[in-house]
Amino acid sequence: DLVAEYGPDVGLPPTELEMAEYEQARERGEQVTAPAPMPFDRPTQERRAKRAERELNELGRVNPLALEEFAALEERYNFLSTQLEDVKAARKDLLDVIADVDHRILQVFTEAYNDVEREFTQVFATLFPGGEGRLLLTNPDDMLTTGIEVEARPP
Repeated sequence: DLVAEYGPDVGLPPTELEMAEYEQARERGEQVTAPAPMPFDRPTQERRAKRAERELNELGRVNPLALEEFAALEERYNFLSTQLEDVKAARKDLLDVIADVDHRILQVFTEAYNDVEREFTQVFATLFPGGEGRLLLTNPDDMLTTGIEVEARPP
């Protein structure tokens, strides 16, 4: 029974590559015929076996821990990816808070500066009748980093 099923007179089934190409052609709608079994040719099959053995040797030894190492690395990657997303979200939140604080500081400083500048002019005129005093911003275009200069001309 085995000789009838697997003997030298029985053709070799198509290779996986031949079957894959056949299936792809069918999926594309092409009119193709299924690959036929090949007659057994010992020298050809011995060459195929040697080539397969050589390719197997080129692959090198199997690392039995590779799956465990991969799982550990994948878990670490997923953890770090999650952490990175958390850091990005926190950074965005912090930048939003900084923008809000900068806006509020700018508003409060501008109001305070205008009030102090107005009062300084009046107080200086009261303390030094006939004199003139005022406050000037060193960089009025950037209120968050500007300095303040005092300009005074006593009588």
